[in-house]
Amino acid sequence: MGKYKKYLIPLSVILVVLIFFLARSLLVSNKIEELKDYEGYIKTNNLLEMSYKDYLETYQSEINYGNGSISITPDDYNIDESLRINQNESNGYDMGVVRLNRGNEITFTINTAESGMYELYLDYFYIGNELLPPKIGLLINDEYPFYESRQLSFPVTWAPEVTDTKQGTYQVIHHYQLDRYNNEVQPKSSIVRAWQTSAIYDGSYFYGTPLLFYLEEGENVVKIISRSNDLLIGRVTFGSPKEIPDYKNYKATYAGKERYKGLITIEAEYYTYKSDPSIKLYSDTNPSSTNYHSRIKKLNAIDAYTWNEAGRSVTWEIDVPKDGLYKLGFKYIQYQMIDLPAYRKIEIDGEVPFAELLAYPFQYSTKWKNEVLGNGYEDYYFYLTEGKHEIRLTSVIDPYRPIVETLKSIMTEITDLSLDIKKLTGGKTDAYRDWKITEYIPDIADRLLSWADELDKAYRYGNSLNNTDKLAGELINLRYAEENLRELADDPDKIPNKLTALSEGSTSVSQYLGDLTLRLTKQTMGIEKFYLFTDSKLPKADANIFKKLSENIKQFFYSFKNQYSHYDSKDPDTIEVWVNRSRANIDLLQKMIDEEFTPKTGIKVNLSLMPNADKLILANAAGIQPDVALGVGNNTPYEFAIRNAVVDLRQFAGYEELVANYPPGVLIPYIYADGVYGLPETIDFYLTFYRTDILDKLDIPVPDTWDEVTEILPELQQYGMNYYIPLGSSSSYKGFSITLPFYYQNNAKLYADDGMSTVIDSAEGYRAMKMMTDLFTIYDLPKQIPSFYNHIRYGTLPIGISSSSAYLQLLIAAPEIQGNWDIALYPGLASEDGEVKRYSSVSSSALMMFKSSTKQEKAFEFIKWWLSTDTQSRFAQDLQTMYGKEYMWFSANLKALESLSIDEEHKQIMLEQLEWAIETPNVPGGYYLEREISNAWNAIVFNDKNIRTAIDEAVLSSNREIKRKMTEFEYIVNGVKVKDFLVPTLENIDYWLKERRDDK
Repeated sequence: MGKYKKYLIPLSVILVVLIFFLARSLLVSNKIEELKDYEGYIKTNNLLEMSYKDYLETYQSEINYGNGSISITPDDYNIDESLRINQNESNGYDMGVVRLNRGNEITFTINTAESGMYELYLDYFYIGNELLPPKIGLLINDEYPFYESRQLSFPVTWAPEVTDTKQGTYQVIHHYQLDRYNNEVQPKSSIVRAWQTSAIYDGSYFYGTPLLFYLEEGENVVKIISRSNDLLIGRVTFGSPKEIPDYKNYKATYAGKERYKGLITIEAEYYTYKSDPSIKLYSDTNPSSTNYHSRIKKLNAIDAYTWNEAGRSVTWEIDVPKDGLYKLGFKYIQYQMIDLPAYRKIEIDGEVPFAELLAYPFQYSTKWKNEVLGNGYEDYYFYLTEGKHEIRLTSVIDPYRPIVETLKSIMTEITDLSLDIKKLTGGKTDAYRDWKITEYIPDIADRLLSWADELDKAYRYGNSLNNTDKLAGELINLRYAEENLRELADDPDKIPNKLTALSEGSTSVSQYLGDLTLRLTKQTMGIEKFYLFTDSKLPKADANIFKKLSENIKQFFYSFKNQYSHYDSKDPDTIEVWVNRSRANIDLLQKMIDEEFTPKTGIKVNLSLMPNADKLILANAAGIQPDVALGVGNNTPYEFAIRNAVVDLRQFAGYEELVANYPPGVLIPYIYADGVYGLPETIDFYLTFYRTDILDKLDIPVPDTWDEVTEILPELQQYGMNYYIPLGSSSSYKGFSITLPFYYQNNAKLYADDGMSTVIDSAEGYRAMKMMTDLFTIYDLPKQIPSFYNHIRYGTLPIGISSSSAYLQLLIAAPEIQGNWDIALYPGLASEDGEVKRYSSVSSSALMMFKSSTKQEKAFEFIKWWLSTDTQSRFAQDLQTMYGKEYMWFSANLKALESLSIDEEHKQIMLEQLEWAIETPNVPGGYYLEREISNAWNAIVFNDKNIRTAIDEAVLSSNREIKRKMTEFEYIVNGVKVKDFLVPTLENIDYWLKERRDDK
């Protein structure tokens, strides 16, 4: 036995290692099986309903045309009787109606003679003022028939507000308002208050035709749940789908009809209605445009970029001179979908004449082009009777739907595969470690190659939509994604270290497919005019080179004249204001100044566009700065104040009234010494966002505190989901905007009272750093999320924290989940008295007044007017009615914010959260502390660095830089502190306001 003794230890070690790897293998296998069990649970138990695509495939054989319709009147509705409105107050309906607000329900029973698929039509009258179209949810026999039925949409009609109209030969001519420079001003839009009948569409208009609903033979109980406020409902009608003939049959119907001889031109800018206030006119500078001027702006075309989303429509009312057959031609431009067409559904008097117009292609063209409707072999003729007719074009994406559905399916499967791999590896990557992924996911290579093959088919299908032999550049992402997948399939065991090529990062398959999905849903196209004609020759769509050259020379010389300096700046009653915002903002502000401020005060204002706020530094050095600057960053006033270049606004009468409307915390970055050198205009703040459909299905409550956040994580994570906080964004730099809340909620200070050093190494500071790193190292929150917006849309991150800009994104750009998400307060820490401290960061754009101004009193009069509640409220409203709902103005004036046209419950949550708004105090060298906190967080989370060591290193580096800057600004002289630096706090602001009130 002794001679074998020397082998026992090595053999024991080998045995232990084998046991370890066997156990680990079993453990990993179990993890995979558990994951598959959860995925199976989700799919088999319908965590969410089937999609409309699957629903349509299930009941495809039940579609019957021409079976008539069934109408239900309001008298037959089972509702809360307080919702009923009698006929006298029904706005002209022929019977009593029902008024619905958010959450109200209508239930009724419908009897069908035979089972089948039916379209749903509603009579409705929208009396509200929200910019988004009203939506409903619909259940049949106590179930949502498909996921999209949670959020069904019907359009609101908008009309332009014009100064005057006159009847032209073939259409009504609009006169648009002029500004002080004789430029035509973008018209506001107003809701057409009238009863409408509309079919029901999915919330994202993914389908350009009305949705179909399966009804069993006999009794069916239907429930309608309102997702909007202020909606009057009349009859509900279920009808068999209408069969639309093809052009061959349509043509045969009108064979022998006389063809109209002549050319009728309809100018696109004189539209009658639109379905969305975001659709704008613009001034095209091509000399071929009818309503064109070399020097001043004439609104002469439909803006391509604002008429891009599916479901957006424009309607023109025209006068047809006589009965007959007409061709229809459009002068259009379409430069977004590279080598691919944009599609429009074309309706005449509310009906699609023939099937080829359900999605008519307008091919890629970077120049204005005439498109005569036809199929490539013959032009289409339309029969029109004498009199008024409506022609409507609606953006649709139906031909791209197969590609988009393929991409979404592959992205979902890639997410599942990535989750499998992370379960195996524990989410860690190591370039020096080998994995045998194929032992646990044997079919991984087959799955990757299958996806690659699907992308190849999608690429070929997409190119078939192009009417040229040229390959579509718009689809190049499909090729990149396919190449990635095939390369990964060659050696799948290396995928754990190559997830950046599969699911994470800017060059991953998921990113390629996600980007393309978004682009394919944007059908950008502009129209300048269209024609009704037969054999006439259409005018050239694009001006010749000589005409263009002549006009370009004119425009070049006109560019030397600054039309936005109408008043003499030397006039003692004229102030100069530079604005770092878009032209749309400046045009509206100038209009309001000319209409309200100047007539009231006699003070004239010249606005100038400031493309870059850095221009102020150069202007200040050159001594040519304005009186007031708007739209600067929240750190800019401090940077100028510490250099004695801007004015303390506390000295002016009316200051207290202005700041009384602000959350006190937003003033902190504008304080230097004992002065306030800037005031906020807009704010961006943080809220909790969550998917109501997913959380309700899982019975997971919305957390109110961080403890409750950690409590819901196990259940979320077992379904492959998680919770998002901005620290987990893809950016490696973690700024104060996302780290500051953890310090304030833990009662931690960033700086010593005299401002000469940082104190993040205090017990409270340590607790803050530990809390924001534990969420990732212990609770496994996702560390690198490029877009929370996309993840909450797809449900992989059904809850998380994001800014008010995400609110706008979800509101405007995620119609498919509208009504299935909500907001809540920022999670906080409960104090001993039970109060939850919800301190959260805000960022703001600001204004400031330069010290060199000789017109400071007049400048402050302008500031008071601009920041007043009435002005901010009107600006926010007019901005959206003129330019669209995406132009949302989150005013820092809370009273003005109260008038914002959004959901009332959401507004109250925002206002409550803003009571806890806080910004970072500005201290010389403070930028270094921001960077060092970020570095410490990264070192702890990604490199397992000791928390105390990381904090100590951050303190050492930050204090060195703070001392250097304090020396530069003479707070420290010869290494000795000569005066304290006042660190701004909420207490400073409260004291100042109280002091002023006491003085009065």
